Amino acid sequence: MKGNPAWDGLGYIDLFCGPGICRVRESGEEIDGSPLIALDSPKPFDIFVLVDKSAEAIRAVEKRFASRPAPIAPYTRVGDSNEEIHEILKDLPTDFLYLAFIDPTGLHVHFETIRILVQQRRVDLLISWMDHLDLLRNVDEYYYADTDSNLDHALGKDLDWRKEYDALLNRDARHKSEFFLGLYKRQFASLGYRFGVHHRISGPVPFYLLLFASKHDLGVKLWNETSRKDRGGQRRLF
Repeated sequence: MKGNPAWDGLGYIDLFCGPGICRVRESGEEIDGSPLIALDSPKPFDIFVLVDKSAEAIRAVEKRFASRPAPIAPYTRVGDSNEEIHEILKDLPTDFLYLAFIDPTGLHVHFETIRILVQQRRVDLLISWMDHLDLLRNVDEYYYADTDSNLDHALGKDLDWRKEYDALLNRDARHKSEFFLGLYKRQFASLGYRFGVHHRISGPVPFYLLLFASKHDLGVKLWNETSRKDRGGQRRLF
């Protein structure tokens, strides 16, 4: 979407950015994390917004941005994205198109945070939905009895998911995963979002779903096209 006259530029927002690299557990190999993948996009973003609770991670990603052949200074903030969202957005242009990558390690992003994020800006969303790594492990033992749980915040405090869950007859992993994904998508539909194809990220067992949502049919169309596997089996997201 680079150069589209409908907006003044493209922005990248990463609410759980980490230090900028990932380490492959089995081999110890270091590979670029999401901020550096976005930085190396052939058609570059104009603004980078990187947020993490770890000050050490923010210092590391700032150094890595500065060391690239075409260094750029991202806007960074240390803190919990759910608590800092208003401050994060305060100085961001409203006439940009943004891609927000939301990649927590569990159900750590509040739906209210996302609602605020997209309220006055055009934002496409790339979200890691931690169903197997968090939701399915904890829904019956912890989340059902706690009305202030991570799941309640992730789905939105206005959603009475327990009433619908009580009526769910088949509670094997697949049906529970589909049930909660349906609720999550319904919440986004209330904000005007539509979803593209989702991808199951797995290792020895299923981990999570990678979801893409946009308010525009073209955004969904482009996601569906660019997320197809290339010949080497890798997905090209940027």
